[in-house]
Amino acid sequence: MANLTPITAEKLVSGQDKYLLLDVGNTRAKYAVCSNRTLSKIHVVDDKTDLQQLLSDKKKVLLSAVRREPVIDQINALAANMGIDVQEVKTEPKTFDLRCGYEIYPKLGVDRWLSVLALHQQGIDTYAVIDIGTACTCDFVQGNQHLGGWIAPGYDLMRSSLVSNTHQVTADTDYPDSLLIGETTESCVNHGCLAYVQGMLLTAEQKLKSLSDDYRIFIDGGSQALLKSIENKNVQLSPNLVFKGLMRYIT
Repeated sequence: MANLTPITAEKLVSGQDKYLLLDVGNTRAKYAVCSNRTLSKIHVVDDKTDLQQLLSDKKKVLLSAVRREPVIDQINALAANMGIDVQEVKTEPKTFDLRCGYEIYPKLGVDRWLSVLALHQQGIDTYAVIDIGTACTCDFVQGNQHLGGWIAPGYDLMRSSLVSNTHQVTADTDYPDSLLIGETTESCVNHGCLAYVQGMLLTAEQKLKSLSDDYRIFIDGGSQALLKSIENKNVQLSPNLVFKGLMRYIT
């Protein structure tokens, strides 16, 4: 894995006001606070989260949602009562000079859109963003054009699908640190799923090489650690890209 300069929140935002950033993903909702050009630690929204306290000193809420959750309506209602503006970011045909590659642009998940937007202002012409979560997604960008991408099952979804849809195949809950040849059914499943995830990375690199000699691949998502053992100067772990994309909307 390349030891590149981290893409940090501190480079993205200025100002002293506090902003609440909310990311409602496929499996959970998360939030962070941005203040003084700094992104706080990421927290999970759960039953113990005091939403009113969370909103109490915020100038604005920036929201990204790939599914509708009760927390969205709760945030909107509380913010309205407190006089706090809520902006739900949506995928657009063009944002910050980046053009969306989907003809039917609302069909592109806003999480994918925010991830490529987070990196678009970093001065990198040709790149891909791979997000490894419930699904594995890959999006390609060259210049000011989002080219499109891929969607496939994530590691856990692939593993559970094997167990549910095949006979005499069992699995455990281990996550391999590196790719080996399995010697039990369970290890064969684990390493086979890892090989599949790594295959998306390797194939994405082939596509990028056909576009440019100078490219980067950025890895994000809850299961991004599955690719931490990859030794490639063009590949970089880059967590929290959705939040960094939301930060671009702070003016």
